[in-house]
Amino acid sequence: MNNSVITFFIVLIGFSSSANSIILSEAIISRGKDTIRSNVAKAVSPIITSIVNANGGKPGLGLAYTNMNAGDAWYRLYDNMQLFSVNPASHSLIGAWYLETAPICTESDVDCHEPWWYGRWGDQEVLEIEFIERVYNHDISLRFDMPQKNKLAECLGCLTQTPMRYGDMTGDGAPEIVLFLGDSMVIFSTKLHKVIFSTLLDLDDAMPWQDQIDAGLILDPNDKASPQYGSKVLYENVNSTSIGYRGYAKIYLDDFNNDTRRDIVMWRKFYQSRLKNDATPGFEKVRDTWVHYSLDGGEYKLQATDSAT
Repeated sequence: MNNSVITFFIVLIGFSSSANSIILSEAIISRGKDTIRSNVAKAVSPIITSIVNANGGKPGLGLAYTNMNAGDAWYRLYDNMQLFSVNPASHSLIGAWYLETAPICTESDVDCHEPWWYGRWGDQEVLEIEFIERVYNHDISLRFDMPQKNKLAECLGCLTQTPMRYGDMTGDGAPEIVLFLGDSMVIFSTKLHKVIFSTLLDLDDAMPWQDQIDAGLILDPNDKASPQYGSKVLYENVNSTSIGYRGYAKIYLDDFNNDTRRDIVMWRKFYQSRLKNDATPGFEKVRDTWVHYSLDGGEYKLQATDSAT
């Protein structure tokens, strides 16, 4: 079983703990006949499938599975955003959970509009308001994306190649499941059986202006007041564009408020495209934002900590 120490993450996504290193171990990644696993894990795999099917599960393609190196409870991640847990020894289903939030709108409620975080963690997740307004106003989904469908795999490198890991993220001595779903990091509690934290690590809403013209958008290539990069999200979803955005998140874990529990502090950096009449190519920083989460009932909750502190 491969392990990834936190200092390894500092380079990739700025994931760090100032007190102690956190080790995230990799789950078994399903690669068909090329799957690397022990004889026990190989024997367990068809039993997991049998239990899931026997309990009415039709989850789709299994991506990874693990028993977190201890116990009879095995967890398997499927490509429909479902996580199943089974006990092969007793041939029983422990549970099945969707990682995404459920819709709040019904088919009959035509005036209802899903919140921007539908299909993600929930209203505790923080994103830049400019990007939220863009996707919300154009009814664009930000639902979790599975690794094999992800267009940003090269941005997060090997993290998306091993989308399921586990380790003690909260500091309570028990492991959580850590998922890298496309450009998002998701922490799933095996105690609460729910997502307790998530964030968009890489906000990539940028496409060169000329590329959008070449792709068929009616834009003035000589307008120096236009941005160097347009919106990739608008282009791909509504065949339109606006100024391009980029953003990145760094995650820090420690007991920042001295309550003996491991907090999460997130540093978000947000950029927008420079204009064509700007002699400097690329993007300019709009702002830095610091966000503080503290454990409350086993789930990370937003705190009213001033970002300036």
